[in-house]
Amino acid sequence: MPVIDLSYPLADTTVVLPGHPRPVYEWLKTIVTKGCNHTVIKIGVHAGTHADAPLHFLQGGASNDNVPLEHFWGRAGIFRSKVPPPAGREITAAEVKESGFELSGAKIFVPDTGISAYAGTRDYNEKFAVPGEDLVDWPLGRGGLTFMTDATSVDPGISRENPRHKQLFKKGAAVV
Repeated sequence: MPVIDLSYPLADTTVVLPGHPRPVYEWLKTIVTKGCNHTVIKIGVHAGTHADAPLHFLQGGASNDNVPLEHFWGRAGIFRSKVPPPAGREITAAEVKESGFELSGAKIFVPDTGISAYAGTRDYNEKFAVPGEDLVDWPLGRGGLTFMTDATSVDPGISRENPRHKQLFKKGAAVV
């Protein structure tokens, strides 16, 4: 099985949630001054591609080091929406079913919302489509372990309630 890295590169220009710091690289030592290069990276947990831990939204939830590695490795099923991603549009389970898409043994469900067209722009954090509540349950009922999004969040906007995150975490799923 080929390995495909779906992560955004880390740099001082990496996409982050509004109000979150971008990665910062600092030299501790250089070959010129100390005979070797050592670097420190300061990074927020929401910079670029990341996994949200259940602890992020559930009191007493697991931290990422306690989420089974099998949630982050394996076959992925990518659903490509045929509808452009206006801000806040919900992708529903009905839309996925009507397209004929099947997980076919994949453990990771990835709805491709088309938001990557906005990567590196201000619109990336504003124009993303989100899964409808019914779509959040759809892959889990078919053997899925992980819900991966190409958008800023599985919840609409910057939500205080985060219902889709909580829905996934309560069912034991990982969110990437």
